[in-house]
Amino acid sequence: MALLDLATRWARSTHSIVGVAHLDHGWRPESGEDREFVAQEACARGVPFFSARADLATHSEADARAARFRFFARVAKSFGANATLLAHTADDQAETVLMRLARGAGIRGVGAMRTETTIDVDGTALRILRPLLGTTRRELRRYLDQHLIPTRHDSTNDDPRWRRNRVRNELVPLLEEIAPGATSAIARFADIAADHADLIDTLARSLLDNVGMTSRTNETTFRRRPFCAAAATSQRAALHLLAGDLGAVDITMERIDAARAAIVEGSEDSEIEWPGGLTVRIGDDCVALLRRGEG
Repeated sequence: MALLDLATRWARSTHSIVGVAHLDHGWRPESGEDREFVAQEACARGVPFFSARADLATHSEADARAARFRFFARVAKSFGANATLLAHTADDQAETVLMRLARGAGIRGVGAMRTETTIDVDGTALRILRPLLGTTRRELRRYLDQHLIPTRHDSTNDDPRWRRNRVRNELVPLLEEIAPGATSAIARFADIAADHADLIDTLARSLLDNVGMTSRTNETTFRRRPFCAAAATSQRAALHLLAGDLGAVDITMERIDAARAAIVEGSEDSEIEWPGGLTVRIGDDCVALLRRGEG
């Protein structure tokens, strides 16, 4: 609601056009009322309202996220929008960083969300802006109260079965009690980590250019010896980039390091299994990343 109000104020001052996209996952009995609430608020501000209901087989956060982005991409295309605004806050950023640290993410993972990014959604480029990423939830609540803007509470945010809710409702408050301002500090750390990750990725791309990398649909190979001569940081980043290119986007640094150690220190004719149906096959002077059952 804060994003809606701020976006419509900006649109009026710049003679721009904004629209509202709302996807109803249908997970809560009151979700239909949420849709009507958002529709009325959009109408009151004179902005177009687009809605749909998701048909998800399970209550999977990953499936729900994918469904949202597919919906956003369709709306953005039909509306002719050049960007999609999301209302993620500094609190959301801090929660994401903590969750990724807990599962062993590297510098790229803890870089978490960006204020601007473009993702591919079924072949459609979706440009995403997060203008509130540096603002805390407390600051937004204060803004809502000052401007008498109504809100609705999503009861799923109280369900302790979801890991993010436990981080949000238990871990983050404890950190704030121990170190006031921890939320904003962690969000700033994510920005710094993202900048460092960009630099490391540049070094990793340079390494991949120097190891004779070749790629086919389900296999990527490179020479082992020049890879082993590079710095460990570049090696890790290069393997992470290759994993992402082959579809293992959520691979942990523990898996990356296991493969790196096998390449640098292990004997030839060994294999490391990765999630996403990938295998790292190590030869005398050749390393191959391939999908299981391929090659």
